[in-house]
Amino acid sequence: MSRLITGIRPDQGSARCKVGEQLLKEVRQLDQMEQHLLLLGWTNGEVSKAILQAHKQVNMRGGSTRFIHEMDEICKRAEQGERPFKKGETR
Repeated sequence: MSRLITGIRPDQGSARCKVGEQLLKEVRQLDQMEQHLLLLGWTNGEVSKAILQAHKQVNMRGGSTRFIHEMDEICKRAEQGERPFKKGETR
């Protein structure tokens, strides 16, 4: 699966494999966060909006670690009952 995500074959060297392993770990972590939001009663649309919101708040030079941090913050607020948007509302 990591090869599909990264385009890196396992035989291309250990450094590249480690990059693929790290990326796969982050993808799994984000998937767990999405599932957590769905279990809290969010709709697929709300989860998508939350992901877009996190993307907007992250300086893309900050990388995936910053994006994961933003998604974690969204999950924490969701646990406290916050919903991402009301109909027609944007942030």
